[in-house]
Amino acid sequence: MVFLMLLGIVFVFLFSYKFVDKDFLSPANVFLLFSIVSITAMFIFYDKWELSNYGLLAVVVYLSGSIFFVVGCGIAKAFSLRNINLRNTINSNVLNPMRIEMSYLKIFIAILISLAGLYGTYRFIMNLVGGNSLASLAVAVQRYRYLHGQRMLSGENAKGRIWALCSSFSTAFAYCSIIVLIHNIVNRKYKRKDLLLVFPFAFKTLEYLITSSRGDIINMLVGAIMCWFISMKFRRGWNKEINRKVVKIVIRVAIIFVPLFFGSLIIMGRVTSLKGFDFTNSAVIYLSGGVRNLDLYFKEPITTSKLFGEETFTYLLSNLSNTLQHGKLITRVLEFRNINGKNIGNIYTSFRRFYHDFGFLGVCFLSSIQGMVISSLYYNINRRGKDNRIGFLEVLYYYLACTTPYIAIEDTFFSYYFSITCLKMFVIFFIVYFFIYDISSERVGVIKINLGNIRIRNKFEM
Repeated sequence: MVFLMLLGIVFVFLFSYKFVDKDFLSPANVFLLFSIVSITAMFIFYDKWELSNYGLLAVVVYLSGSIFFVVGCGIAKAFSLRNINLRNTINSNVLNPMRIEMSYLKIFIAILISLAGLYGTYRFIMNLVGGNSLASLAVAVQRYRYLHGQRMLSGENAKGRIWALCSSFSTAFAYCSIIVLIHNIVNRKYKRKDLLLVFPFAFKTLEYLITSSRGDIINMLVGAIMCWFISMKFRRGWNKEINRKVVKIVIRVAIIFVPLFFGSLIIMGRVTSLKGFDFTNSAVIYLSGGVRNLDLYFKEPITTSKLFGEETFTYLLSNLSNTLQHGKLITRVLEFRNINGKNIGNIYTSFRRFYHDFGFLGVCFLSSIQGMVISSLYYNINRRGKDNRIGFLEVLYYYLACTTPYIAIEDTFFSYYFSITCLKMFVIFFIVYFFIYDISSERVGVIKINLGNIRIRNKFEM
């Protein structure tokens, strides 16, 4: 059955590439390519993970969810067709794009707020165990992970509001700063002072490390890589395939990132030493554990959903519960699974959450909705060619880009980003976006707000 799943995904990818979008960066193709990698990686443990017993229901659900995600992407493209056609005719106008300029004052403010977010999180983590030295950091991280998983970081265990706000702003500054840096480098408008824009990104990475949030680090890297690819597409032409230079970038990022990713296990207290650590097993679990566990869930399901969307809309329900001061404890953490005593983790792809809460129709409907939303953001980027300015929705796309490949691992689009917490983050992103991109313009005029492209417009052009 697992061979059937792989062949099915390959067929869907070929169909998507031929009839939906001949662009490897489109959400449909990004998800399908990652799915091919994820399913193929399972064959490393074909016997160990008992893939010969993989069930038909898991295959049907995964393929159906994938197909409807592609359908949603296709619908979004159909509504954006005019912009797609425009995209392929404007390349001559964007070969010499403008530089995104940030003053030293703005860079200093971004770095200062990011450093404040890191310091506030560090003090918050250490206060959970009453520690004052780096020696107790691993213990503090473990304590934080437990309290966070149990939704117990409230009251005396809650982070101060000012520090929490600094942390939220540091996230927006990390994304927006790295976007500016990448834009200027790719378009050969780089200046030495742009190197300072690495600091907000680096500080946020350290903050995620001490909160054991490696997934958030991956999210930032996915956003940065997608920004790099799209910037290169604008410069070299959207109608051209990804070239060898892009492939080299992926390889270099992997060479640097993989050792740091597994080395972070020591900082987080997951392991005491990397000596004898099974890298292959850990990597395959991260890549393929969700697909394998999806089958285990269908064979040994837990109790049916008792609360509307309890697995799909976990953060939204948690936000509502905290606001209304009543309701059951909601957590995103799912049960761990194992085969022959070997742990395979507690990830199940996005489709397990959809199926658990809303059944097979929920898998199809929610997958198509996600495809439409994320693809609408992606195809909105085509509008940038009109005046060569980065739009706010483009920044949001880089922030949400990780949700597409993550479908094969674990749902984040609905269970995390579809929440009041992330709505607040979108507002913060808008403030930081406006701070960095718009009021830095040398043109004097009034502000014209447009969902597709927020920019400064000269008052004499109105």
